[in-house]
Amino acid sequence: MRIVRRILMGLLILIALVAALVGGGYYYLSHRAFPQVDGTLQVSGLTTPVSIMRDKSGIPHIYASNTHDLFFAQGFTEAQDRLWEMEVYRIGISGRTSELKPSASSLETDKFVLTLGFRRAAQADIAVLDPKSLGYLQAFADGVNAFIASHQNSLPLEFTIVGLFGSKGANYKPEPWSPVDSLEWAKAMAWNLGGNWQDELFNAQILAKFGDAPGKTIIADLKPAYDYKSHPIVVPSGVSWNNVPSSLANLQTVDSILGIRGRDIGSNNWTIAGSHTTTGLPILANDPHLGIQIPSIWYFNGLHCKPVTTECPFEVIGATFPGVPGVVIGHNAKIAWGLTNVGPDVQDLFLEKITGNQYEYKGQQVDLTIVPETIKIKGKLPTDYTPSANETSTYDAATDTTTIILNVRVTRHGPIISDVDKDTAKLGYPVAFAWTAINAPERTIDSVLGVDSASNWNDFISALAYFGSPSQNFVYADVDGNIGYHTPGRIPVRAKGDGQLPVPGWTGEYEWTSYIPFSELPQSFNPARGYILTANNAVVGPDYPYLISLDWDRGYRARRISDLISAKAKLSADDIAAIQGDDLNLSAQEIEPYLTSITIDGDANKVLDAIKNWDFKEQRDSVGATAYEVFWYYLLRNTFDDELGDLASSYVDGGGVNREAMGILLSKVDAPWWDNVTTPAKESRDDILKKSLTDAAKALTTELGSDPAGWTWSKVHAAVFRSSALGTSPVAFIFNRGPVPVDGGTAIVNNTSGSFSVAYPDPDNPGKLPAKLTDIFEERTVPSLRQIIDLSDLSKSRFMNTTGQSGLPTHPHYDDMIDPWRNIQYVPMWWVEKDIKSNAEGTLMLTP
Repeated sequence: MRIVRRILMGLLILIALVAALVGGGYYYLSHRAFPQVDGTLQVSGLTTPVSIMRDKSGIPHIYASNTHDLFFAQGFTEAQDRLWEMEVYRIGISGRTSELKPSASSLETDKFVLTLGFRRAAQADIAVLDPKSLGYLQAFADGVNAFIASHQNSLPLEFTIVGLFGSKGANYKPEPWSPVDSLEWAKAMAWNLGGNWQDELFNAQILAKFGDAPGKTIIADLKPAYDYKSHPIVVPSGVSWNNVPSSLANLQTVDSILGIRGRDIGSNNWTIAGSHTTTGLPILANDPHLGIQIPSIWYFNGLHCKPVTTECPFEVIGATFPGVPGVVIGHNAKIAWGLTNVGPDVQDLFLEKITGNQYEYKGQQVDLTIVPETIKIKGKLPTDYTPSANETSTYDAATDTTTIILNVRVTRHGPIISDVDKDTAKLGYPVAFAWTAINAPERTIDSVLGVDSASNWNDFISALAYFGSPSQNFVYADVDGNIGYHTPGRIPVRAKGDGQLPVPGWTGEYEWTSYIPFSELPQSFNPARGYILTANNAVVGPDYPYLISLDWDRGYRARRISDLISAKAKLSADDIAAIQGDDLNLSAQEIEPYLTSITIDGDANKVLDAIKNWDFKEQRDSVGATAYEVFWYYLLRNTFDDELGDLASSYVDGGGVNREAMGILLSKVDAPWWDNVTTPAKESRDDILKKSLTDAAKALTTELGSDPAGWTWSKVHAAVFRSSALGTSPVAFIFNRGPVPVDGGTAIVNNTSGSFSVAYPDPDNPGKLPAKLTDIFEERTVPSLRQIIDLSDLSKSRFMNTTGQSGLPTHPHYDDMIDPWRNIQYVPMWWVEKDIKSNAEGTLMLTP
């Protein structure tokens, strides 16, 4: 027995030693990349010393005597905190994900991204940039590369994990950063904030399924808000809609790499004149709504020339994207600005007639432009991979690598995406993708850096004149008391058509003839009502002479913000914070009256009672919010699924378009949508309302129990922050955070939006398990940051990021903002140097 005890004790000691070694190794690997924030660090490439003070939230405030060293230090600092995030986005945007671990799916995605040509477009931008901006980009890249060169043995944990289990190997090191890597960010954001081509295909799907005349009526019912009946979709002649894809699989795959898109991705911003604030000077607010992720898509920093001169004009603080110099959203010493997505229609699908290496245009044969793109992967092609017709590949046994040459075909309208996209290929024609972000060089970074150093409205407008993609609603305020608004960007003017359907490219009838002149884009300066707000709603009326979009947000958020601003004569920063956290569901207020005459028994009556007793606020402890949202989900499914069939998943998302359409349909007792075409009976509106209550009751009692007291919104509505690269891997627990319950909902000011599409069958995954309520209402898009800027005293400005400053999963600043973010709390945007010093957690001096 003693021998057995000794053996067991020996095993326990061995296990403890192994655990200690593993734990110690993990601790070393996860902590070795922590940034140095104190002391002095000699860095090759600087010309003068630079001071970097990090405040209590981990925000670096950089002080330099010249622009080269300022942007060099910004690049160095961003690499300290977010190098892996910068790397994984660079690889995704450049169409190189297969280099990490090749698969049929990654190769299809890479080919699509390479066909679109994000990197080609960014390289074209280089040639037109202001030399000063190009110098800033290069200085930034030099700073990133100085960090990489000096930290080869202390890189973030992800490099080791991905290298070990992918194709890069245990010694995976990032390549040098370049100005093109920074410029690609604008292309990725333009993709995330665009998506009109998805609407074009959906409209074509409807016409193919129902025919031209009935299809146009259906589209008018499904998308009613901007009067499609007065401005009906124009069906181009000479095109058959018999062959249209029933899904958009490749589109969704690309979204998983470049970021979530959708109708309800957008933002809120507003600027209020001093006549309506308690301070007597403007207050500006902004909260962009983007896909949820960790690390955050934003990186906060302060850039300070010391002293500020014409040669070194930057004194600015705010948020940028990791890998991008300057500040995208924030304020300097004179002005403040915020952004929301305009959502202009800047994408068109052109159907082409191609013979050999030529395409038809106005009766002539024109040579295609052929652009070779290279993909190099470890090993042979995956066995389940099907090459496209426009590619060739060779395998090199000596290096165990396969090289793919993808010959991208390009017409005057854009790259042929149907060569690599099985969905658009079903249209029956080669399909070219026209898009402002890739069809001509842009100077968006010139604009961003120009805004950063602007001193007044005229400087601000001059800088916006260079803005390309993605077009944004800029709101403005300054320390002199002015407020303003401007839409910049290239928005096409079409010779014919409205951008709602794919059009023939061979006739020349549907060309983009020009862009809306900058001077004629929507703008406002010191309006009489004393405030300006945007929430992706229509920024122009029907009399505006140009077509910007037919797919605006339906305006629930804008209406609520306007009501709250108008409710008080004078607003404080605290009032603005309350507005940013507002969770009133205006759509539910419109729909609930249709339930007042409904009588129903059993658990369904519990759902009905919870809705009737609800205050319409979607807060974590609310039972009514859960009851209504689950009922709402089933109301949409029971109304649209039977008619739309396999197209329903592309339409039913619970967002603003659905809310507007349902509000109108409920007012029509005899609308044909109420009849379930799959049953012999003829259902009425009330039948569908009752069925939706019954279905909601079944789901709620099954998952949350029969007692309504347990049906709180927090039980199903939560935010899960997932790593874009490792969030679904076996080590996801190291990098992911959540779930954490959150307030708000879709088309609400506190816009925390789930995804109803996850509940639909997936033809590519027949074994997919049925979605639970927690899956359906899990957050996919959120307010990605919140800022409130007080122009009376910039030191009183405040902000909140979603997760934290750091991209290192064991660092204290990796997730320290999650709780204050979901509770609508803020931290100071320290501005004055003495305040930053007194609230610093470290000061690092970089020396040449």
